[in-house]
Amino acid sequence: MRTIKLGLMCLIVLVISAGTSQAGVIFSTFGPGDSHSTGFSFDVTSPPANGSTDRDEAMGFSVQGVNDFTLTSIELAVINSFSNNGGTLMDVYLMSDVAGEPGSVIESFQLDLPAAFFGGILTASSLLNPILQAGSEYWLVASATEPNSFLGWYFDNNGFTEPEGPSLVRVNNGEWQVHTFGRGAFRVNGDSIESSVPEPSTIALLLTGGVGLIGYCWRRKLKLAA
Repeated sequence: MRTIKLGLMCLIVLVISAGTSQAGVIFSTFGPGDSHSTGFSFDVTSPPANGSTDRDEAMGFSVQGVNDFTLTSIELAVINSFSNNGGTLMDVYLMSDVAGEPGSVIESFQLDLPAAFFGGILTASSLLNPILQAGSEYWLVASATEPNSFLGWYFDNNGFTEPEGPSLVRVNNGEWQVHTFGRGAFRVNGDSIESSVPEPSTIALLLTGGVGLIGYCWRRKLKLAA
């Protein structure tokens, strides 16, 4: 009987472990080896830097596949284009989608572009670890944190071609406008949440193995009792 109980416990553990999490990339516009444009960028600015306006950039993405993800981090290719004592901080917002535009803020991040003419990929880790649902649309919105900022969000490798996904700009907190060219280089990372309910074929395999194990243990018990 003890052997049978042990077999049943193993079967239960196998069924429960069918739901797992795996680290991965939710969405990315980077090319091979994290390549992206280094010659062109979308302006993320605030006055009075170079006579600039308040200019925000938004890039949309969707969660591919059938699994939800727990957000772990975001990565943006950015540049600090200002040579004077301008602002160095960029706010980045993960936002929901409402009718094809950024909706409510899900989580906010802040990137520090430390020096004039700095350019590279910066990473911000998620503290809230929100769940991003499979098939849903989301936005990353970049905005200058401080006055007198002239920052930029690098294009992906496609440069000035028609964007392959949602790409918007907003000036002085006005209406969002569609970019006719270019898309920002970014990556969204997370842990894939596998379904906690095993596939039917997995259940059948586990049950077959469990029945076989119980049958073996029962026959063994009868043999020992004879």
